[in-house]
This record gives sequence, structure tokens and C-alpha cells, in this order.
Amino acid sequence: MNTTVRSDVLSEGQNLTTPQEEALKELRIASAATTMQLKTNNVGPDKVIDTCMTDFTQTCASQGDAGKPVPSVSVAVTALADACIQALETSAKSAQGNYQEAIAGVKAAKEDGIWDTVIAADVQLWAKENGFV
Repeated sequence: MNTTVRSDVLSEGQNLTTPQEEALKELRIASAATTMQLKTNNVGPDKVIDTCMTDFTQTCASQGDAGKPVPSVSVAVTALADACIQALETSAKSAQGNYQEAIAGVKAAKEDGIWDTVIAADVQLWAKENGFV
């Protein structure tokens, strides 16, 4: 995904321990470790999905700024998948093979139980090991 964690923003106004500060820095580095793409590669269904990701992360950030809790993994995956499916299926190009493949991929990811088990457990373990919970 193309979302870089802003550790400086996350830690602003908080009294974090040194291990927590380091954990957020590591999270920023890991989330920023993407490769540059040619603009021509970021078209079609990939661009549609990127737009959905941007909208979703901005909505989550606004909700967090308003003091609302971070959505669970299950809620986040379902909401994001639904937004992507809607955007892909309503695109004028939705009948093209690459769009159909993207739609099938998003639907499969939405149904994959790994989100509620492995990833949620990894997030909880990371949060616990770094003193966030």
C-alpha cells in the first residue's frame, strides 16, 4: 500500500516511552519502504484502489482526530473492500479483464479469514511488545 505512517504526527502531544518512540520510527520506515513506480504503471484498477485507500486512510485519520477509536481489522478490511468493489464495478472500464481480475482479488481478500486472525494477532503483539496496550 502507499500509506506511510507519520511517526511525528502520531507521537505529537503524547508522552511516549523511548521504546514506543523507536517502535513508531520503525513503523514509519517499514511503511515507507515502497518502490517508486512509473506514472504509467499506476493506472487502471490500481489507481482506483489507491484512491479508495487514500479516502479510507483520510477518513480514519479524521475519526482518530475526533477521538474515535481505530476500527478493528475486520471492520477496516470490510469497509475498504466494499469501497474498492463499488468503485471498480461502477467504473466505465469495469468490463475490462484487468478490472475483473481486480474485483475478484478484492472479493477474495475480503473473504480471507487471515485478516481476523493472523494480522490482528500481529498488530496486538506489536502493540503489546512496544507498550501501547
